[in-house]
Amino acid sequence: MGGCIVSEIALRYTERVLALIMVCSSPCFVSQHQWIRISWQVLSCFEQKLEDHL
Repeated sequence: MGGCIVSEIALRYTERVLALIMVCSSPCFVSQHQWIRISWQVLSCFEQKLEDHL
């Protein structure tokens, strides 16, 4: 979530932000074309397990 917040700040205040380096953050969490991350199936399973334990 922190990555989304600082990205939004950087986009809104481009005149004040020279660069943005994010460590352990990703602009895209789920796998897409040419972007290797978590598959939709794994993410759905994770979501279901969270719901089961809440």
